[in-house]
Amino acid sequence: MEKEEDKGEACRGWEAIENLVLGQSPSVKRFPKKLHCKTFTNSEEKNVDDFDKFWAAYPKKVSKADARKAWVQTKHLRPDTESLIKTLMDHCRTEQWMANGGSYIPYAATWLRGERWEDVYEVNLPGVVNDKPWHETATGIEAKGRELGIFSDQFKHFQEFRAAVIKASMKAA
Repeated sequence: MEKEEDKGEACRGWEAIENLVLGQSPSVKRFPKKLHCKTFTNSEEKNVDDFDKFWAAYPKKVSKADARKAWVQTKHLRPDTESLIKTLMDHCRTEQWMANGGSYIPYAATWLRGERWEDVYEVNLPGVVNDKPWHETATGIEAKGRELGIFSDQFKHFQEFRAAVIKASMKAA
């Protein structure tokens, strides 16, 4: 039987609380000592600190235990914490995450297990310039004209050039 002096101060405190709650005498042990006196290595402490930083930055504070488990599971896959949080901030600014008051933000565990830090949210759509269809901007019309072999210097006015490019693009389609 262990002597009371050998147990850490924290262990004695937890055992006393446990005994009061369970109505057991101090000599009866329910849990092994190691569950009461968990000590962390430096790398484990850093991992806990890094998770806390990630959790503080993550916008949807749901299912923290599962997120912590996913954090440990993805330890060798994910980038360093600073890069991960920068990527997370980029994701927070996307339309998908801001829509409907953030209802489409995945749980942190899902985001981690899905390696979502590698997602690319900028979509390069052909024919779209500055979030507008090509025919609504001068730059888009000029680009489409070059693609079709039509140049603005062949026309007296830009409107004539625009009409010719639109007509040619309809024939090409």
